[in-house]
Amino acid sequence: MCRMGEIDISGVSRSVNSLSVGSRSLERSKREKIADVKDEVAPVVEELAEPWSAAGLSDREAEVAAYRQLGFTNAAIALMIDVSKSTVNEYHRRATDKIDAARRLVSLADGSLAEEKDLSCPNCGEQIRRSHGDITLDGRELSVRCRSCYETHTRRLGRR
Repeated sequence: MCRMGEIDISGVSRSVNSLSVGSRSLERSKREKIADVKDEVAPVVEELAEPWSAAGLSDREAEVAAYRQLGFTNAAIALMIDVSKSTVNEYHRRATDKIDAARRLVSLADGSLAEEKDLSCPNCGEQIRRSHGDITLDGRELSVRCRSCYETHTRRLGRR
């Protein structure tokens, strides 16, 4: 697997949320940045999708689960896989239904952010909302920065 540079997942989400704000050239620039991020995370998403597929998800549901595991918002995922946000929501809903039915198999995704909506900062105990946290991916390490104490907490993803 190739070594990836640091990816600002939160920044991608902010770019998606403000996509229509600004000139056409700025919007084009944001779309190009998002396409670059998609290309860069593709190998990681492919590897993370494998356990989700093993848990019984379809290829597309597994892909959406892998992006969510990395911390991307549904709007960002929709833009990266070229579907509507409601389609991503539907994939996520179906995946959640399947996962709830096969909870024991989800242990394959141990250490992920996939099911966590809020994270607790180990340093100060503050709740960090996944959708608003400062989340970055550097290779196989996912880092979340607490906006209260500014400490960064890192997790290793996937296989060891």
